[in-house]
Amino acid sequence: MEEKLQQKLAELEAELKSVEAQDPYNRDSYADENTQDDDAAEREDHTRVNALEDSLKEKIQKVEAALDRCKKGKYGLCVSCGAKIDQARLDILPEADLCISCSNKEQSFELS
Repeated sequence: MEEKLQQKLAELEAELKSVEAQDPYNRDSYADENTQDDDAAEREDHTRVNALEDSLKEKIQKVEAALDRCKKGKYGLCVSCGAKIDQARLDILPEADLCISCSNKEQSFELS
């Protein structure tokens, strides 16, 4: 599973670099060539890119945490209750740190 996590981490990091490159604020010519209409569109693109970056960074942190659990021999154990996480869940979501029961509890808590 560690190899699968390493591969997922590499993919996420590559995707993050690609998204960062789409940020109009990262262009060298950004300040020189803008009109007011350009500024509005670029602000919108920048906001969209920032949201994607935040999401990817969060996913990267989860994968890195899963790799850390692998090194500590705690991979596949729920960080909340200590129960073994179902293998089918780990196959689909290798960075999962909660068993289904604890994940459902957390989601219902967030919704209320």
